[in-house]
Amino acid sequence: MKLPRQLVLILIGLIVFSLSPVVLAEDGGGDDAVDDAVDDAADDAVADAADDAVDDVVEENDDGGGGNGGNGGGYNYNVVKCDGDDCIKYWTEYAMLPKKCITYNGVDMIVFSVFEKGYKQCSNEPMGTYITPVPTFVQAYLDQLELNELDMGNDDYVSPDAAQYAQCSQYNGNNGQYSVMLGCDDSNPHKLAVNIYTDATCDTRDVENGMDDANIDVSDVQIPFKSCQACVTWLDKNDDEVDDQYYENKQMYAPLCSQVWAKKETCNKKCQKLGKNKEETPSWNKSDKILLALLGAFAAAMMVSVIHKRRSMQEFNNSLLASEMHEPIKPVAGSSISEPQLLGGFGVVCALIFIFAFFVVKAMTWTLLLVLNLALFGYLLKLVMDSSTSCGGFDDDSDDEDENDVLSPKSNATGATTLPDFT
Repeated sequence: MKLPRQLVLILIGLIVFSLSPVVLAEDGGGDDAVDDAVDDAADDAVADAADDAVDDVVEENDDGGGGNGGNGGGYNYNVVKCDGDDCIKYWTEYAMLPKKCITYNGVDMIVFSVFEKGYKQCSNEPMGTYITPVPTFVQAYLDQLELNELDMGNDDYVSPDAAQYAQCSQYNGNNGQYSVMLGCDDSNPHKLAVNIYTDATCDTRDVENGMDDANIDVSDVQIPFKSCQACVTWLDKNDDEVDDQYYENKQMYAPLCSQVWAKKETCNKKCQKLGKNKEETPSWNKSDKILLALLGAFAAAMMVSVIHKRRSMQEFNNSLLASEMHEPIKPVAGSSISEPQLLGGFGVVCALIFIFAFFVVKAMTWTLLLVLNLALFGYLLKLVMDSSTSCGGFDDDSDDEDENDVLSPKSNATGATTLPDFT
């Protein structure tokens, strides 16, 4: 059996090193030159063995032998150092939502949210909202695409040409050479563009007429804004297709989430205001506006009816008092509240509804509007019922008695009955 060359060298070094104390003891302590020679021989043997071992590993990776945990694609995981209180070791359950591209403090940033329960498709409350430079996010996204392709068995995957602009680079245009780098599109916050800079480090923008975008096609490296991205995507694989480290690596080294998370910055109130999408800003949609208009018109119509009913009942009451035919009808319901007070209260509630509607405080707007309509409806119903009772509640017993006195025969003191006189 032939031993590997590096193992033989290690054994020789150990043998020489172990025999040196015996030789030195027999010679009464030996010579310094001998000591140096022995040490150099041992060091050389160990160094040669280590170099050979590293060469073997490199050759193994060059042959596609397990650089990505045994999936055969030759992918080398970009291992991100995980430390601190916010360290996330396994990304299986997490998801990320790229929201918007903004220019914050002079730097193009991607605003994104991270969700702890990715299976809910970014519909639950996020862990937080953060920002990271556009090049950082783009490079992490491209690494994720590469891993996904290799995971599907596409060993011929090549990064798009536009990926070179993820870092500051030189571009030869019609008017000379420019420094360019990926950043936010000037006209669309959900699109990336190549921005032009005046310096070689891409720090100073070359703005002309408020625009700094170059006419370079970068459609191949567009970030999926407003689309929930699972940190870990699993594919159906047989156990014999992968090694033991495949599943561990997939969960720990998710390129998009792990790289962006490691270089994230907290998004403060100003940043979050810039990063809000239009659909995230509270607003009244078309159906809401129609319902608001209908409820408002209904409340106004009922208020007019209430005022009209109160006045008609009061006029009828006054007419009865003037004619002295009967006792006046019962007072108008709520007559302790004058008409100006009623109109003032209605105006105050309407003003509150308008204020809450203007600031899109939907819960308070709907509550006040519904309460106002119910109160007016109940009050109007009570007025109608009281009016019906008053108009039909006259006491006709006296008339009946008079009529009975006229038509019925009467007895005089002598006991004789006399008929009524109709003359």
